[in-house]
Amino acid sequence: MATHNGQLPFQCGQCGKAYATPSKLRIHERLHTGERPFSCSDCGKGFADPSVFRKHRRSHAGLRPYQCQLCQKSYSELKDLKNHERSHTGEKPFLCSDCGKAFSRASSLTCHQRIHAAEKPYKCPICSKDFTQLSSYQSHQRTHSGEKPYLCPQCGRMFSDPSSFRRHQRAHQGVKPYRCDKCGKPFRQPADLAMHQRIHTGERPFRCPDCDKTFVASWDLKRHRLSHSSERPFQCMECGKGFAERSGLSKHQRSHSGERPYKCEECGKTFIVSSSLRKHQRIHSDVRPHMCQQCGKGFHVPSDLRKHQRTHAKEVKGKEEEDEEEITTLTLHPASVEPQPLFDPLVSFLEKVAEGNMEVIEPSPTSS
Repeated sequence: MATHNGQLPFQCGQCGKAYATPSKLRIHERLHTGERPFSCSDCGKGFADPSVFRKHRRSHAGLRPYQCQLCQKSYSELKDLKNHERSHTGEKPFLCSDCGKAFSRASSLTCHQRIHAAEKPYKCPICSKDFTQLSSYQSHQRTHSGEKPYLCPQCGRMFSDPSSFRRHQRAHQGVKPYRCDKCGKPFRQPADLAMHQRIHTGERPFRCPDCDKTFVASWDLKRHRLSHSSERPFQCMECGKGFAERSGLSKHQRSHSGERPYKCEECGKTFIVSSSLRKHQRIHSDVRPHMCQQCGKGFHVPSDLRKHQRTHAKEVKGKEEEDEEEITTLTLHPASVEPQPLFDPLVSFLEKVAEGNMEVIEPSPTSS
């Protein structure tokens, strides 16, 4: 009855969220306790919600009875098919009453409304960090447990969250659907494109409160701020070296294991970090994005540009040394300098007088 009249009499004692039935409240409370009583016998994955567990079981059985008539994509649940069909029609029936933003899914609207309410109902029991979305909370929990359930079938790399997994798969497929309208460079994610466009506009919206340095991306600022702190929480078990970021530790560990997961498709050369592979690939494409402002010469990587700029600095220094040497020569050897004819008329006059070639008129005597 409570479902039909809109009442929500069952309230969570930890976050205050209310539900229509005690069963829904129990499912919600498991988010706070971390309890996952429904375990998959095929893969061992645990679930708090029995309906999500049943949906997961269908993925092992391969049951996808609901098919889209436009693209033939199939789903294990009818509601998932309906959500997908809106991607074809563009329909967004769920409207935010605070800002007017529209959504294709009710769950997306619910998550969005928590931003206005400043509500973060999902709290990590280990580090107390709060989250707006359940998916973000679940991904975060895997950082503590080390669980990486998403396995890439092409290279074997594992991921803790589905969005990172999907981004990685696009790297194998070479799909880059988002293109910059200024330079034509393609990107896998709209967020990557938006960040790239700041290079053209000069926008650097992320400012360090400690030193006022600005950055294009939020993670660059986050990484920079660690330089103001001496904290190094991520420590290598092999050599004891500490790192400010988990990614820094992961890259360092490859120096011990010899792992070089980033491979150039052109020549087969492998690299420890993806940024090194990107720099290397410019050699094959002849892209030279780093330009010298003095002579216009282009370079593949910033280090080559800096090396080149030193040649200009040496040329300037050499010219200054030549000028200094010339000044020193003039100072020490003034005889080598031709005298300037500043008093030529006076000298000529005195010479003529001395030779008797010029009549000197005596002044007339004055009467006394």
